[in-house]
Amino acid sequence: MSGPPLWQRPVGRVVNLVGPRLETMTQRDEFAIAVGLARTAHGTLRRSYLRQSRRALHLFNLPAGSDVLALRHQVASLERQVRDLGKALEDGRPSAPAARAGVRHPR
Repeated sequence: MSGPPLWQRPVGRVVNLVGPRLETMTQRDEFAIAVGLARTAHGTLRRSYLRQSRRALHLFNLPAGSDVLALRHQVASLERQVRDLGKALEDGRPSAPAARAGVRHPR
């Protein structure tokens, strides 16, 4: 296959036609203000939606996404602790919790 892809010419024409206008528009202060307001509104709506959906799910004793995320973090923490304990046992040294408690392991 030689030459540019078939889509490149029409896309290039659109970019050349619309690009300068878009660049001028996006450099205006009003555009920055509008983007800031849109982001604020999006965040507010998203938090409201998540709060309402979490309440609705909890009414039916179902876990919300935040509940699942918290459980995933707890499981990851437990996995790290188990891995550290396994390494401590392999090395023949007391684990950090046992060392803090003053427990001595027989050798």
